[in-house]
Amino acid sequence: MLFNLCIFLIFPIAVQGIKESDLAPNILNFEYAVRGPIVSRALELKSQLKEGADLPFEEIIFCNIGNPQALGQKPITYYRQVLSGILNPGIVPSLPEDVQDRVQETLDATSGSIGAYTHSQGLLKIREDVAEFILERDGYSADPNNIFLTDGASSGVKALMSAFLHKPNHGVLIPIPQYPLYTATLSMLGAKAVPYYLNEAGNWSLDMESMRAAYAKAVAEGIDVIAVVIINPGNPTGNCLGEEDLIELVQFSEENNVMLLADEVYQKNVYNPDMTFISAKQVVRDLNSSLPLVSFHSTSKGLIGECGLRGGYFELTNFPMKIRDHLYRLASVSLCPNTIGQIATGLMVRGPSPEGESYPLFQTERKQIYDALKRKAAIVSSKLNEIDGVDCQNVDGALYAFPQITLPDGFIAAAKAAKMQPDTFFCMNLLEKTGIVTVSGSGFSQVKGTYHLRLTILPPEDKIPNMLTRFEDFFKTFVNGFDSAESKDEL
Repeated sequence: MLFNLCIFLIFPIAVQGIKESDLAPNILNFEYAVRGPIVSRALELKSQLKEGADLPFEEIIFCNIGNPQALGQKPITYYRQVLSGILNPGIVPSLPEDVQDRVQETLDATSGSIGAYTHSQGLLKIREDVAEFILERDGYSADPNNIFLTDGASSGVKALMSAFLHKPNHGVLIPIPQYPLYTATLSMLGAKAVPYYLNEAGNWSLDMESMRAAYAKAVAEGIDVIAVVIINPGNPTGNCLGEEDLIELVQFSEENNVMLLADEVYQKNVYNPDMTFISAKQVVRDLNSSLPLVSFHSTSKGLIGECGLRGGYFELTNFPMKIRDHLYRLASVSLCPNTIGQIATGLMVRGPSPEGESYPLFQTERKQIYDALKRKAAIVSSKLNEIDGVDCQNVDGALYAFPQITLPDGFIAAAKAAKMQPDTFFCMNLLEKTGIVTVSGSGFSQVKGTYHLRLTILPPEDKIPNMLTRFEDFFKTFVNGFDSAESKDEL
């Protein structure tokens, strides 16, 4: 045995190292701009600031992602008290009586502990609460058995797409601009993204002519279009779809035998007083349509803003029971969604009773969050439009502005020399000179020859004026003055 060990030491066994090429091609090829190179550089700069580096700014403002609590939004007291009591029953006697009741009700719905696995679709009691929320919102009943609790809306989107997209020619109609989750998921599944363009001049409204043309082109190319995605209210565009838009969309989907995937995670984030959120489910039921519809919702947005808890759900409408059973088997592979996210979802759809002790504070906190978002949406829209070279549609909903930026020819040439998209070059320089972290429009896709960026309206209200001033100064001194010799030397 010692002899064999000596041989091994003298002649070590060759071990084949793992290489990048060992990864699946679909993993190598997809991109997710919201957390791309700009964010990586922002984290480097943040570390440099902590170490006392002399930079042109004193802090990094992360406007790249809809992450409310990372930008100062305080969690709602009732939600956290219930979660705290469930996780630590010893503190329950110190909590308000209605919170104690909710904690006990939730624990009674488990198999004895929140640390135990649940039904693969999630706790029945919470799915019943979701069904009641949908009934109150739409006026149509919902079956808890058609509701799947999920680890955020994104896991539900991935599950649905992976269940139905299994051929290389399968495709999905995606709104452009779009949230990169969709193109990234399609890329990983080896399916086709079929872009249809929203009408920017019409405040990013739905353009059915574009959708029909995109569908016809895809069919002519041999793509089997399985579904159409809508994001309402829009990410990154901040638009809200009206009832007529949704009626046309449902009719189009029926005519072409494609299912509808409705991303409705921003349904509580509507700021324009002339607009209201209308769910795809309500329109499908109003039309007595047999269209297969999947509706997604999440605890990450709205007024709850609990992104890290990873809670959400999707509801199936007009799906055969056999399909639901297969989706249940798929969910069973992961055993169950995380239980804290499930509870957060239940809290999102059912807050404290109006008769309860916690209700007045709950209402006050929610109103404060909503009113602040509404003010910030108006300020960001207005201020961006005052900048020469920036054109921003009104932020009617969601958490973002998506302004179009006009860039000088010299700037575009420099971006190409740096081997970057012009809007990515813009966002990287914006970061380096102001500390503002944004996402380039090319990460969401856009009409060829146009340039955009997405920035969230979430920073604290007292920081937004200064942030926008820094943005304006950057545009005036760096971008618009780019063709001067001085600005060229700066690069």
